[in-house]
Amino acid sequence: MAMHSDPEIVRYVPYPPLTREEAEERLRSIATMTAIDDEAQQLRFAVVLPETDELIGDVSMWCSPNDRLHAEIGYVFNPRFHGRGYATEAVTELLRIGFEEAGLHRITANADARNVTSIRVMERIGMRREAHFIQNAYEKGQWVDEVEYGILADEWRTR
Repeated sequence: MAMHSDPEIVRYVPYPPLTREEAEERLRSIATMTAIDDEAQQLRFAVVLPETDELIGDVSMWCSPNDRLHAEIGYVFNPRFHGRGYATEAVTELLRIGFEEAGLHRITANADARNVTSIRVMERIGMRREAHFIQNAYEKGQWVDEVEYGILADEWRTR
């Protein structure tokens, strides 16, 4: 979880760099995120390089117990590994699991509008921009714009 303590890596996420204690607490919480089904509403994977076992990112999916057919995804990757297709591959697999295994109808994601790297990933995997919210969130001492992307199960199947 040291990755989430790096200011550059968490630049566009809604929380500040984590302390060691916060990172350990988050890790304990993450260990319970194992499925999207009728009993569980959160799924999270670490993304590691197979040749070195180095943690380069993580991807997650969650839904509301009241609306299990709509999930939201999120992902964080170390900038040292941007531009190599790792995020695209991992997030594509997350969508596949959501639509093909969990039977979801709709998956959405949002990002700080300045985070062009994340936006490119969403567009590359077939998500479409649905909204641009002006000064939608107050994060780290400033108002930021957010963009929301979405994809439906039918769009996933025909992409």
